[in-house]
Amino acid sequence: MPPLQRAIVFFDGQNLYHSAKDAWAPDPSKGPSPYSWPSYDVEKLARWLVERKPGRQKPEAGAGGQ
Repeated sequence: MPPLQRAIVFFDGQNLYHSAKDAWAPDPSKGPSPYSWPSYDVEKLARWLVERKPGRQKPEAGAGGQ
């Protein structure tokens, strides 16, 4: 059995937020988006990305920039 590959996942929070906001933007005729703060779970997103390729080790939660 091959050893697990360690994975490091980095998110640029500002770009992720704006991309998510743009992806789920409401119909412009209905007004602005009701979201004005990040509404995503970066730990779940990181685990999902890592699990897409078998043999990778799930990342450990960490505080970025601290």
